[in-house]
Amino acid sequence: VVLCVDVVEGVMMHTELLIKQAVAEGLPITLCLTKMDRLLVELKLPPRDAYYKLLHTIESVNDCIANASCNRYPHKLDPTKGNVCFSSAVHGWMFTLESFAQ
Repeated sequence: VVLCVDVVEGVMMHTELLIKQAVAEGLPITLCLTKMDRLLVELKLPPRDAYYKLLHTIESVNDCIANASCNRYPHKLDPTKGNVCFSSAVHGWMFTLESFAQ
């Protein structure tokens, strides 16, 4: 499952429903943080604040997964594990930490 979450809006009710469905079916989840450009263009966040916003969003998704699975879902979403990507459709790019490092 590729779970797309707007990085500015964060986890919404529909996101929680999709997470519950994916966990119920035992499907692996990959998180795609979308609209990354909004952090800079609309919110004009400095790098540190943007980092904490991203961290909060990833932690929120992990909390939803833990709640939906009663802490039985073995995989945490973590950019260092390659199961989180960052994207901006407006500017036409997407990357993981591994692809960015190359």
